[in-house]
Amino acid sequence: MRTRDLRFGLYADGEGLAWVRELVAAAVDGRRAQITGETHSTDTFSHGGMPTADLVNS
Repeated sequence: MRTRDLRFGLYADGEGLAWVRELVAAAVDGRRAQITGETHSTDTFSHGGMPTADLVNS
């Protein structure tokens, strides 16, 4: 069996994050796959200290 990693970025509030978790969990269950980890970043963009909210408007 081949393994694949799926990684994606998401800009969301707590409610949006919970919705995406449920959506991904449902997709995973339907494909005999598994979620192996989850990483959260801070509110600051890693290059230059720019808040992530400002990236949406720039």
